[in-house]
Amino acid sequence: MLTETTEITLVTEATVGAKQWSPVSENGSPRNAPLLLVSSKSDSSQWSEFADAVSASGDVYATWDVSTYTLIQTIWAIGEPVSVIAQGKETGTIALQAAKYAKGAVRALALVDYGLGEGETPPVNVTTCPLVLVRGRQSEIADHQEVVAARAALGNKCKLVELENCGSHAAESCPQDFAATIEWFLGTASE
Repeated sequence: MLTETTEITLVTEATVGAKQWSPVSENGSPRNAPLLLVSSKSDSSQWSEFADAVSASGDVYATWDVSTYTLIQTIWAIGEPVSVIAQGKETGTIALQAAKYAKGAVRALALVDYGLGEGETPPVNVTTCPLVLVRGRQSEIADHQEVVAARAALGNKCKLVELENCGSHAAESCPQDFAATIEWFLGTASE
């Protein structure tokens, strides 16, 4: 269930605005690590249906326009380890750097619409946590070749999922399929 905007206080005493979805019930069932949604788009509506679906098993937070350092501090403030879903190339790059610099703080990382053009390389070449690239087959942000190039550059442990009948911003354009993909991925990440 979506709560109001939350302010997360960082170790530097700065604050980061975030939306928070709290679990619907606290019935004593095991809770997953918090899930942090990161995007440069400052509108929680793109995540709402997806976040409502996955918040049943743990806290979900969404934040926007963060740097690598701010993302790491946000993870520490929420309580590590955190599973991170980053939307877009710029935010994906920030999330990859955060996973590299704060080893162990990022439990699993999903990059949505993250691709690499010809001659581009990711900021890291070895992932320190389970990693999946997700895109809708009809995405206008990252095409198939760009995502395949990113997967190849990120190593053999990186998974790739392309959702059928899904466009850009998979959490918004096909929230049920996206939620199933993330739940599958987080399940395999804990094995």
